[in-house]
Amino acid sequence: MQTLWQDLRFAARMLSKNPGFTIVAVLTLAVAIGANAVVFSVMNGLFLRALNVPQPETLYSLEHGADKDASASYPDYLDLRDRNRSFDNLIASNIDQVSLDTGNNPSRAWVYEVSANYSMH
Repeated sequence: MQTLWQDLRFAARMLSKNPGFTIVAVLTLAVAIGANAVVFSVMNGLFLRALNVPQPETLYSLEHGADKDASASYPDYLDLRDRNRSFDNLIASNIDQVSLDTGNNPSRAWVYEVSANYSMH
């Protein structure tokens, strides 16, 4: 414990002798810690936390083909939905990025296309 205090006092003396280095080091640590907090918050919100749906263990994604492609045409979805005997319900969804132009400043926006039986609770 004695050597820890000696090391901390030595580090404080060295940092006080080089204020430029100290400022750069503290700012670098602050930015890195802030970036880590943001990335973890996003990961926690999107991937780590359970979905806010009743019985999330009953959700499935259908894939077809050798490449496990999850995309299907709307007519394929209608056929699957109409012939479905295994699931309570089937929905179709697609996420796409589009350009919005109001005449002044074009920008990109995310569009969520969903089937009529899709509901968010």
